[in-house]
Amino acid sequence: MHSLYLRLFVVFTIVLVLSLAAATWAYVIVSAPAIERMIGGAQAAQADEAAAALRRGGTEAAGDYLARLDGFTQMRHYLVDAAGRDVVSSADRSALLQGAPDRRRGPPRLEGDHAIFVTASGDAAYRLITIAPLPFTLLDFAPYFGLILGGVAILFWLIVADVVNPLRRLAHAVHRFGRGDFAARAPVTRADDIGRLAAAFNEMAARLETLVTAERRLLQDVSHELRSPLTRLNLAIELARTASDRNQAADRLQREATRLSDVVSTLLEVVRLEGDPGAAPTAPVTLMDLLEDSIESGATQADVRQVKVEISGRIDGTTLGNAELLRRAFDNIIGNATRYAPPGSAVTVTCNGTAAEHVIEVRDEGPGVEENQLANLGNPFYRTDQSRSADTGGVGLGLAIARRAVHLHRGSLQFANAHPGLRVTIRLPVNIS
Repeated sequence: MHSLYLRLFVVFTIVLVLSLAAATWAYVIVSAPAIERMIGGAQAAQADEAAAALRRGGTEAAGDYLARLDGFTQMRHYLVDAAGRDVVSSADRSALLQGAPDRRRGPPRLEGDHAIFVTASGDAAYRLITIAPLPFTLLDFAPYFGLILGGVAILFWLIVADVVNPLRRLAHAVHRFGRGDFAARAPVTRADDIGRLAAAFNEMAARLETLVTAERRLLQDVSHELRSPLTRLNLAIELARTASDRNQAADRLQREATRLSDVVSTLLEVVRLEGDPGAAPTAPVTLMDLLEDSIESGATQADVRQVKVEISGRIDGTTLGNAELLRRAFDNIIGNATRYAPPGSAVTVTCNGTAAEHVIEVRDEGPGVEENQLANLGNPFYRTDQSRSADTGGVGLGLAIARRAVHLHRGSLQFANAHPGLRVTIRLPVNIS
């Protein structure tokens, strides 16, 4: 059977039928001896009473007793001697004794729709034969068995549907995902094993979608970002062939080669953050120490641009995260603020927070950005200066790396004009599980 529906339904039906048969068999095994003892005791008393009536009043008295017994019980009774001759009518009823045990009580013998009981009197001189119609047959139970089977079959069908339908939806999502639809997800509407299986598939699909998307984006970004540096590098090579100052030409080639190396390294860092966030180890991190390290490491650049970096407030305690990723985020945000701050101005780093989150604000006094460009800050390769000059901020990946590093720590990165300058707000939850 290729259908799980049919297989489960057949299995459930077989189990039901076997259960009913086993229950019937158990009932017969348990109840039959007790019923035989009860009927046997009544039969023995009736046999003794019939024999006593025969002795007291002869065949007429015995016949009257048996007639009354027939009327009371709606069954036929005969009193015969040991040879099987009816003591009332002298009819030969030996055929009814065939197979009957020669003892006080015995199990009934079934013939057609009747049961024949043969019970010996106390002195064993007579036998009371009782012919009782069966109260019911197996066919009498057929409608009820059919009703039970039908009701349980419907219940089984609903149970099977409840199991199979989610699996079919999951299989459909898997087929879609296998055909290249990386957005395919299985609906998770239950908390049992099937729901956990669907959730595990969705988690795997999201992970693979992220990896594939990151790979595709890497190829697109590499092709886009390396085109201009390679063109300039080829041009520099051509100029170097005819340049009178070969050292100057070599320096130019070196600058272009270094720029290419920086672009590739930065692209790989973005893909690593985006494609494998779980690979970064986590540990308790002191944010205040990371901020101070970032400010100290950027002091040289700030001094060259005659910009002062000031920090106010304090963040107490630690948070669970990856120190290297957070340091990279702080370096990029503070470095970006220093780059755009005018000479003689200050970059202010303000630390505060609540019981639920740490808040870090980095503000420069530069020109800020257009309001319609704020939403795009932090997107890979987006720069307000479309020239992509190394003197005005590189290729637009620094803030993208910072945003993704913060998001990996379940935080947020917000940009707003401070008039003057740009304010970058970093929010990180206090407890990251």
